[in-house]
Amino acid sequence: MRVLVASDNPAKLEGTRRAVEEALPGTHEVRSARYPHPLPDMPRGKEVFAGARMRACWAEGQGADLGVGIESGLVRPPGASEEFLATVTCVRGKGREGWGISAGFPFRFAGEPADPVRGYVAHLTRGRLGRADLVYQAVLLAIFSWLLVEG
Repeated sequence: MRVLVASDNPAKLEGTRRAVEEALPGTHEVRSARYPHPLPDMPRGKEVFAGARMRACWAEGQGADLGVGIESGLVRPPGASEEFLATVTCVRGKGREGWGISAGFPFRFAGEPADPVRGYVAHLTRGRLGRADLVYQAVLLAIFSWLLVEG
């Protein structure tokens, strides 16, 4: 299976590779490509989900068997007083779509600006978790969601 991640961020590629190896036994070509359309640096709310879907659609349109769109941003649970930083993934292929979301944390605890590879979560967890770990969670759940649509 050809899997394309619509991003040139190394953490997104690493987390996706780990999730694909875990969820889809066998040999797969997992690669990444820079998404050519502008998106907000820190999307909020519906923008996070829309960005993930746009990336997945683009990746699938490049000939991938499974297009992977990953977007990190701020989401606010209903009734919550603050926003949480989370990673959302949409995967598309074979006429199906799957979704996953990572663990999140209140953004007020994010601290210093993120290293693009390790992410804000590395600062928050004192290096115990990195961005690739949150990507892994979101992609793994999106793949299993996608597989369930199959029946």
